[in-house]
Amino acid sequence: MRNQDRAGTDAKRSFRRRAVLIVLIGALLLSGVLAYSHTSISHFQDVDARSKAHAERTAEISMTLARLRDSIGYGGFIHNFKNLIARRDRLRYEPLIERNLTDLNRDLDRLDQMLQAPGERAALLQLRRTFVEYAGKYRLALRMLGDGAGSAQVDATTDVSDAQAIEALQYLVAQVSERLLEDRREGQQARDSTLRLLQLAVALRVVVVLAAMGALLLFLRRVAVADENVQRTQAEAIRSAQLLRSSIDTMEDAFALFDQDDRLALCNQRYRDMYPLCADFMVPGTTFEAIVRAGAERGQYDAAIGRADAWVAERMAIHHQPTSQLTQRLTNGRVLRIVERRTPEGYTVGFRIDITEIVRAKEIAEDATRMKSDFLANMSHEIRTPMNAIIGLSHLVLKTDLTARQRDYIAKVQTSGQHLLGVINDILDFSKVEAGKLDLEHTDFELERLLDNTGNLISEKSHAK
Repeated sequence: MRNQDRAGTDAKRSFRRRAVLIVLIGALLLSGVLAYSHTSISHFQDVDARSKAHAERTAEISMTLARLRDSIGYGGFIHNFKNLIARRDRLRYEPLIERNLTDLNRDLDRLDQMLQAPGERAALLQLRRTFVEYAGKYRLALRMLGDGAGSAQVDATTDVSDAQAIEALQYLVAQVSERLLEDRREGQQARDSTLRLLQLAVALRVVVVLAAMGALLLFLRRVAVADENVQRTQAEAIRSAQLLRSSIDTMEDAFALFDQDDRLALCNQRYRDMYPLCADFMVPGTTFEAIVRAGAERGQYDAAIGRADAWVAERMAIHHQPTSQLTQRLTNGRVLRIVERRTPEGYTVGFRIDITEIVRAKEIAEDATRMKSDFLANMSHEIRTPMNAIIGLSHLVLKTDLTARQRDYIAKVQTSGQHLLGVINDILDFSKVEAGKLDLEHTDFELERLLDNTGNLISEKSHAK
């Protein structure tokens, strides 16, 4: 009996030890599941918070850039500034321009708080410099208009080169586009991580189903909340991408984005409108070479006519450069300025800006300048021939016997003729100045003689008055 009692006692003790061991193992497993669940949930919450904050910040940057684009577009600061100069309606346009400047400064200050990357801050600094220069030119234009200066003179004096500012704005839009793509990838990674963690949690639940039921239910509930937050973050990222796409579609310039394999990833309608002969090739997945080759073979590009293969090779060599800028003429008469930039991820961002009117205006101005120079040269030649005769004959008359009064009169005729000849030469010099071919001459002169000749020219009119 004692041996049986001792055996029973030993069995109870062994059972108790095993029960305690099982409880300890279950507790350890439960603790591990709880710890793992807590860590996973914390990770989900952290990822969700970072993704949401980043998506909100990117969306705010995108909206700010869109407002900035509107401020300098139709109805914006530059549009109102040019209308002020052309129409001279200060009462109407001054309040509009002041409000535009306030909006521009507000958006630039907001971007200054949100953009931290060196390249983005450099682009933002270029935008601020350009608009500061525009603001200064606007104040100068007000003073000139107040002084009665003509619109053409004010426009020429207050002209500002905004090419770098346009490039800077385009660079910022491209950077935000890249961020939206990155947000989408991060959201997908967070979802994949959630699915993997769920699978592992289900496996652990089978092992400790009784001991960890409550914790597992809590874990699943929190996982569902985390998954909902991830989906919400993805939906916000999609809305931000749609907003950016809408902003790109409303741009006056053509925009295109090619991926690392040089295949079209994104473009706006303006890009297709500029190249109507090859617009059917502009679908996602088409290579850049296929698009430009189709345009060359269909007669889209003026320089490619009769030499499509050679032109495509030249165009691809320029396109493969990290940074490129060129002017392109189309067979429909349009002239485009092309700016392309390679991103660190290997994407190529391209803009097409229609500069047809600018080129035509420049050509018209050059033709007018050339015609004016030709006219001045011909007229000066026609006037200078008889003037040389007058100067020569007066010189011969001065060598004859004359009275003092006659000699004085003839000398003044000769001096006036020489002065008029100098004026004609000055007119020719003006045409040389416009052509950039004037050479400055350094020579000695007698001040007393110069003043005496000047007095002789104006003395008669002075006595008459």
